[in-house]
Amino acid sequence: MVGRIKIAPPNSVVLIMDAEFGDVPQGLSSSVVLSTSSCVAVGCLSEADGLTEISLEKSGASDLRTKPSFDGFIETPRHKIAVCTVLRKAILEEFVSGQSTRVRVWVNDSHEPDKIVVAVD
Repeated sequence: MVGRIKIAPPNSVVLIMDAEFGDVPQGLSSSVVLSTSSCVAVGCLSEADGLTEISLEKSGASDLRTKPSFDGFIETPRHKIAVCTVLRKAILEEFVSGQSTRVRVWVNDSHEPDKIVVAVD
């Protein structure tokens, strides 16, 4: 495991991206996960209702056997990926080898998850 944190992120959203590079998804959706080619936005438990546990792991480290809510590639031109707040403050960060990185995201609720697991290749 790379890291784990419990946090009530601003706006109840975390972004998975290079903290200095990335096109954040815009608009509303009924899905808890939205993405662009360089960013994955994940809704969390309402910040007023408590903390969300977020884990960042190397691929294969997770023991989750369910289908991820997101499985795709995002651009990582600086070879770094982070879980960030909407203010682009990195809360968990890891170096990656490619300029494009496979990201998988699991959530424990389809509307307001309080547990999010992010695995990167």
